[in-house]
Amino acid sequence: MLSRSLQLSLLLSVALCSFSAVQAEEASTTVTTTSTSTSTTTVEKSPTLAEMEGHRHKMRDDLMMPSLKGLRGLSFGIPGHVGDASAEQTAMNKLKQLPIPVSKIVDLKHAETKPVDAILQVKVLETGNDYRLVELSLIQWTKLMRNGQEVKSVTYSDQTVTHKSTVNDTIGKMVNQFVLDFMKANHQQTTVTEGKSNKKS
Repeated sequence: MLSRSLQLSLLLSVALCSFSAVQAEEASTTVTTTSTSTSTTTVEKSPTLAEMEGHRHKMRDDLMMPSLKGLRGLSFGIPGHVGDASAEQTAMNKLKQLPIPVSKIVDLKHAETKPVDAILQVKVLETGNDYRLVELSLIQWTKLMRNGQEVKSVTYSDQTVTHKSTVNDTIGKMVNQFVLDFMKANHQQTTVTEGKSNKKS
């Protein structure tokens, strides 16, 4: 028979082995949990409304506004719009703030001699019984860099969804934003012109 001290030593060894196994299992669980939590934190978050709005403004400033610089004239219209006829007149009144000739699309004639570099149009599309998609776009002749071919392109655009009762007001605001962007894009040229006129007076 084993002595009592030897029996105690064997029992202690077994206990230590069991304790080490438990520690190893717990450590493995901790590592797995840490790895899982780490991988979870690396998941990309969806952009916030503020970030999306900031991206929208940057796209307008960097890509669209430069196409407004140097425009010599444009024509405007709301093709197919069924609603208050004052919407087009309100938009035309706002466009008269531009320092360039503005005409209506319906008044354009073949071989028009007036400088018309672009067509500004607003479309109103149904998106349900009570809501409408209002889309403003500026169309110009542009030249492709890859082959020099001239094509019609949308160089400036804006759109929003609004209630059918506020369509005309929305059109007015979008056209007003276009006027502001045009003024900003041509600000340097306008400032010089004003400076000269002030000197003359």
